[in-house]
Amino acid sequence: DAHNDAVPKSKKMTEEEFINNNRGIDNGESLPAQLLSELYQGIVNNEILTTKERDDEGNLFTDPLKEGWMRKQGGIHKGWSKRWFILSGQPSTLFYFQNENDIDPKGFFPLENVEASRSERDEKQIELRPKMGGFLKSAKYENSGLVTGNHKKCILKCPNSDEAQRWVELLNESSQHHPNGR
Repeated sequence: DAHNDAVPKSKKMTEEEFINNNRGIDNGESLPAQLLSELYQGIVNNEILTTKERDDEGNLFTDPLKEGWMRKQGGIHKGWSKRWFILSGQPSTLFYFQNENDIDPKGFFPLENVEASRSERDEKQIELRPKMGGFLKSAKYENSGLVTGNHKKCILKCPNSDEAQRWVELLNESSQHHPNGR
């Protein structure tokens, strides 16, 4: 309630109340009061913000610009993996998931400085490339944690050419509205 404007100042949790509420949370033992005091001050002084609140089912992406199945070509082995993609507008990011109902993404592409185009080889394919050269920003989650990518392009394949065209249009529009887009 520290950052909720709807809670009157007189009703906000005090440091003493916070420490009392956290008694016995370490296998029946209390954490040191100094640690809890520092934690309380950190919460009060630094509001925790998320890009978008999760809905009742835990989904972070409640209002995507577009979503659907595409195949993503691997960076090293060049094999194709079917993935569920969600284009989020705030911030402009293309997320991909192992399955449609997954809550947490497998990886993502921030759309800053990104251009999407149809492949000359296949009208169902989309190529993502950096506008200004260099590497495409990307990251994926592996067992070891978040791993950043260093690819010059990413190739995606849609079920049909109309779908590919719609994805290209929305990706480019979203890239232009990225906070750091050029």
